[in-house]
Amino acid sequence: MKRVYWTLALMMILALFLGTGTSIASPPTTEEDPTPLLRAQAATTAKGDWERVWRSEGALYDLLGIDDNTVIGVGSDGMIVSSTDGGTYWHYQAPADGKDLFAITASSSSLWAVGEEGIVLRSLDNGATWERIDAGTTSTLRDVAVVGGAHVWVAGEGGIIRATADGGATWSAQDSGVTADLTSIAFFDDARHGIAAGKHGVALVTEDGGDTWTPVNVTSAAINDLFLAENKAWLAGEDGNVYFSDDQGATWRTLASLWFPITRIRMHPGQTQKGWLVGLNGKMASTSDSGATWDANRGDEGYHLYALGIGEANSIWVGGSVMVEDHGNWGNMGVRPAWFVWGSADGGASWRAIITGLYPRLYNITAASEMVAYAVGQNLQVLKTEDAGYSWREIHQEMLAAPGMPPLNPLADKMLHGVSCAPDNPNDCRVAGREELMLHTTDGGDTWTKEAIPGVGRSIYDVVMTSAESGLAISRDYNYFMEDGVTWEGAFDNGTGRTHLDLDMINSWQGVASTKKNLVDYTLDAGRHWKGYFFYQFGIFYNSGADALDIDGDGNLDYAWLAGCTAQGSIEGPCIEGAILFSPDVLSGPDSWRALLLDPDVPRLQKIEMADEQTGWAVGYDATVLFTEDSGATWQRQPAPSDAHLYGMDVYNRGLVYAVGLRGDILRYSEPDRRLYAHPQWRNRVDGDLSEWNALNARHLNSDDMDSIQGEAPDPANLDASVRVRWDDQGLYLGIEVIDATLVDSGPLVDQIGVALDGANDGVIGDDDHAIFFLADGSAQGMPVGGRYAVVSGEDGYAIEAFIPQSALGGGFEHLRKIGVNVALFDARPGESAYAAQMIWAGEALAADPAAFGYITLFQYDRIQPTQIALAQNAIEIDGDLADWSDEHLYGLSAATADSIQGEFPTGMTDLSGDVRFRWWEDYLFVSVRVQDDQVTRGDSMRIAFDVDGNSALSPEDVTYQIWPNGRVDANGETPAAALAAGVQETAGYTLEIAIPAQALGGPLQAASRRQTLHVNYALFDDDDDDGEAETAMNWQGASVDGVRADFGWLEIAPITLLVKADFDDPGFQDTFISEWAPTTNYDRLDTLRIRPGGVETPLIRVDVDSFLPEGVRLSLAYLGLYTVQDREDASLTARLYRLLRPWSVSEVTWQQAANGQSWEQPGAQGASDQASTLTDEQALAPTGANGACGDRNATWFTITEDVQRFVAGEEANYGWALRGDAGAQINYVLGSTRHANPDCRPELYFEYTFPAGSLPTPTPTVISLYLPLIIP
Repeated sequence: MKRVYWTLALMMILALFLGTGTSIASPPTTEEDPTPLLRAQAATTAKGDWERVWRSEGALYDLLGIDDNTVIGVGSDGMIVSSTDGGTYWHYQAPADGKDLFAITASSSSLWAVGEEGIVLRSLDNGATWERIDAGTTSTLRDVAVVGGAHVWVAGEGGIIRATADGGATWSAQDSGVTADLTSIAFFDDARHGIAAGKHGVALVTEDGGDTWTPVNVTSAAINDLFLAENKAWLAGEDGNVYFSDDQGATWRTLASLWFPITRIRMHPGQTQKGWLVGLNGKMASTSDSGATWDANRGDEGYHLYALGIGEANSIWVGGSVMVEDHGNWGNMGVRPAWFVWGSADGGASWRAIITGLYPRLYNITAASEMVAYAVGQNLQVLKTEDAGYSWREIHQEMLAAPGMPPLNPLADKMLHGVSCAPDNPNDCRVAGREELMLHTTDGGDTWTKEAIPGVGRSIYDVVMTSAESGLAISRDYNYFMEDGVTWEGAFDNGTGRTHLDLDMINSWQGVASTKKNLVDYTLDAGRHWKGYFFYQFGIFYNSGADALDIDGDGNLDYAWLAGCTAQGSIEGPCIEGAILFSPDVLSGPDSWRALLLDPDVPRLQKIEMADEQTGWAVGYDATVLFTEDSGATWQRQPAPSDAHLYGMDVYNRGLVYAVGLRGDILRYSEPDRRLYAHPQWRNRVDGDLSEWNALNARHLNSDDMDSIQGEAPDPANLDASVRVRWDDQGLYLGIEVIDATLVDSGPLVDQIGVALDGANDGVIGDDDHAIFFLADGSAQGMPVGGRYAVVSGEDGYAIEAFIPQSALGGGFEHLRKIGVNVALFDARPGESAYAAQMIWAGEALAADPAAFGYITLFQYDRIQPTQIALAQNAIEIDGDLADWSDEHLYGLSAATADSIQGEFPTGMTDLSGDVRFRWWEDYLFVSVRVQDDQVTRGDSMRIAFDVDGNSALSPEDVTYQIWPNGRVDANGETPAAALAAGVQETAGYTLEIAIPAQALGGPLQAASRRQTLHVNYALFDDDDDDGEAETAMNWQGASVDGVRADFGWLEIAPITLLVKADFDDPGFQDTFISEWAPTTNYDRLDTLRIRPGGVETPLIRVDVDSFLPEGVRLSLAYLGLYTVQDREDASLTARLYRLLRPWSVSEVTWQQAANGQSWEQPGAQGASDQASTLTDEQALAPTGANGACGDRNATWFTITEDVQRFVAGEEANYGWALRGDAGAQINYVLGSTRHANPDCRPELYFEYTFPAGSLPTPTPTVISLYLPLIIP
């Protein structure tokens, strides 16, 4: 017999090299999760904000003309829109998000708006900003009147009227005497006479500023609006009549009758002859005789006008809402409202659609420059900004006018999916969409040209212009490229059946595309050809967004990210988890991908884009915005002022990002560049010598990078501060090098730099805040307790090194923790009593306003935290001789594998390297290391640090062991009570062994189904000059062995694993089957095991467990693996495993007998003495492999742990098992036996086991400094 034994590690290595065709299948994985779940986190405090700068959905309820160029309006969801160029560009705000605003009015010094739930807004800066005023009510307010700025009235729901005479500081209720909703209120210039009107024909007048209101008889129909001028008044409403009063509302008469409900009525400013009114279905009418007669239009069905604004002379604007059908094919969202504005610049003689009222869904956006961006969507909709998102212009009619452009079909939407501009030219842009539509502008959207696409009418989902002449476009089945700025050509491999959704190019030649499914495609030749591969390790993956980077600058694809979701059933099925995948080398194939995010609380993600290697965003459904600043290892949710699905995004840089989506939302993220980055710190003496600091993320602060400067701005060449920040679990480190051409380091006034820290980054002054001043004369002021500093002056400036304990900054140091920071430079002149210049980096003062600070972000060294294995061990001696250590799970530490080398770089493997192994008993962890070191000196050592509580932060329980070549060991700088160590010097280095009591690591060690893990790090130290201090530290993880515990790796406490594959006709595996249909037939010589429902055909399996397992083991897990070689594609079969209770002969057993002359108690081994009554395990049998292959997905693994434990302990006799098909349809499955011709299809056993703990000598407090095999504490 030839048995094949595989450790699990070897099995994994073979699987990696042999690919999917390997014959070795993996048993069910044990629960291992040493790293955090791949979930999105709550956002940390940051200075940037998402702002909604546009929403197309909704209604415009009121417009106010200020002059012929300026108009401002209010509407749904807190919308306030304004234009200062006659209506071309509109600025959108939502200061009362989620609350509809119904009216706006103005005085000479203020603007007022009112709306739902008692909302009252006031602006004192012409609408640039708005403040909410508490008017003492939560009732919906429909109108507002103002006289002289101080006198304001609001009216609305339930007849409410409230008034203020001091500009909103205090409010009082006025008794209207009615309960009907009031829709309008207005006052004459004397602030005494006023009129209010509303539902059911209610009309009220006052002659005392509203102290008393008197009803007047006008109409029984609802009144929607009123207008006052001089002593005249006009009312209009649902009955289509215009009512008029020329005595301040005392008496009324019907002036005119129109045939539609009227919503607004206005007269031109400064006179009472010319005016306009509007109503539903696009109805408008004008008068030139004070309303006696009206000239009405024919209207526009469905376009309901609620808003009317008139400028000084000829400008008129009307607006409202229209219900728009969704004729898209990407998830029909039904009919939705869109607001619109029509405008006239010639007194109403002609009109144009300024905001058309298109279907409110935007699909994509591009930031063509820092100021210019274009958003595209349904109904051939383009919105453009030229002021970084502050105001937007609709481009629609311009595209309809393109030569060759067919008219819009109202039942087939011209949907735009892609937009891109030539690099460095925001006027040269293309938009692309349904039916292979491609439009090109070279003048910023004023005129367009329709370009021909050589395809078959597919939708183009994305376009990317890599230069003015070259670009790529992707679609369903077909892709295109351009190389002459004029002609689009089809890719050479079109028609492959792949749908490309999102394209990102790293240069003109190379890029990556998402494909909607488990497939990533890329081009290396500017879109002429596409290559790709499938990957399935994450299940069904809906692949929406793609992004790529060239990290090393060699012009080739490196990093790639994909965003989408894992789906149920198919890619069209419901999303299970929002997903982000990452490959550090996209060209290397499917195994390079790993999941960065798999979160069931995150919906489908649509786009992902990185600003740089570290920073990026992903957006998706339900207004999901995720942010990373560590290359995607951690994703934080950022709150977004939207509830809509987000489909498109563009990242211009770290401080400017746009996202677009449903409801016609455009979101903008902006953040001032006031950021410092702190990476982990190595050893630091805080002596003012910055030579041990590298230049990583140094920020130069000078007059070019300051918010405020008092005095003369110094030339950056004459005054500059290079600021670096580092951290560890103890605190924050500052390394600042100030270049000062006229250094003043003595006298009454010296050069200095101030650093203000807001430890909690909460913008509030508290105990965590400190203002520290470092003076060029070597002193410091404001240093917190426990802090250390050094200031060293030189010829050209001065250097500062400082340490601030984390306790002084609020504690809680961890990856991505934010600390508020500000910096000030003070430049003195010899003999002068005042500073020549004072420069503040953020805001107007160093420490007075922490809310204006920038911030420091703490970063881990990296987010790759590998796991190493500590294997269960039998006998071991701690003597420095490593002959009793097996070579399994041996980990090399060298310059090539270490995370970092601090200090002098090793000249080669023989200068410094090592092999590390871990073993364990229940009460000890064992560590061995064989170190190559060509000069073994007194300062050489190994350190191994444990984050005992696993919280990734410094805790009192944490411990660091240091072991020297002579076997001396200490723990946290003290002699440990129970650790044993030994060291042996060899020809080219030394060996170390250490036994660490498990109690020091948090308790006993054990192999459980969920693997126990220890958070650990280790390093080798080299002291080649024999001065007792190491010049080199080689760290397995992070920047230092125990500086930042978040950088630690994981040590998995693992059992010994054994996979046994049956050889042909293996006597250690005995298997056959018995059949009720042939009750006297023995099937020992067949190569398969047949199984049918109800036990009609039943396999029998027996394994010689004792021949596989060493004596005295503690078995923790056992599986039996069987392979399906024939199944029923239309039906599944559940198999139940029962332990047999009597011996049987594999060559004699039948349905009737266990062996010759030994009948079963009940035929088929179904009697009480034949099989156990308790089920061992049940599993649904796996399907058959393609072309007879047997791999992981064709194996069914049955848990037999408890049975084997009883066999090993001698508690039960080992007669094997019977495998019975669950009762059901008459189907059959066939399993591979030990005689199967394909070795891959034969049965397998998988074991996990440990050994009982041994004993070690009691340590004695002796230290012997000899390089001999020693056992010492």
